Order: sequence, then structure tokens, then C-alpha cells
Amino acid sequence: WIGSGLVDKPIGDFFAGTYNSQGPFFTSLSGMRVTINSAIIPEPEEYALVFALFALGFVFFHRHRQKKKRQAQTATP
Repeated sequence: WIGSGLVDKPIGDFFAGTYNSQGPFFTSLSGMRVTINSAIIPEPEEYALVFALFALGFVFFHRHRQKKKRQAQTATP
């Protein structure tokens, strides 16, 4: 039997890995295997921070190019 369900425990009580159990509470010969996968999922704030850093870098780059153009225009007679 393969299935899924809910466990009424905090996520901090679990670690990533696979656990096998063959105790008196399971009637199958193969026991029960529980696999817990751990993956880092970025939060929306992290996406916003990365986007803001790229936008700020673009603003600095754009202003630097404009400043160089203005200096080149005033330097040429």
C-alpha cells in the first residue's frame, strides 16, 4: 500500500532522510517506510530583494553612462 497522510507534529521534529520501521504496530512484512524530503524554497521577499538589487545596479550603470556622455559632449568643441 502506498499512500499519504498528515502527521500532527511540528516540522522541526523531522530530519531529511528515509526511515524504515518494522514494529508490532505494522502488519505488513515489509514494514513502513517514511521518506522526508528537504528542499529550500525561496520566499517572495528573497525574490524581491534580488530584483531590487538588479534594478539598483541598472540605475547606477545607466547614470554612469549618461555622465560619461555628458562629459564627452562638453569636452568636444
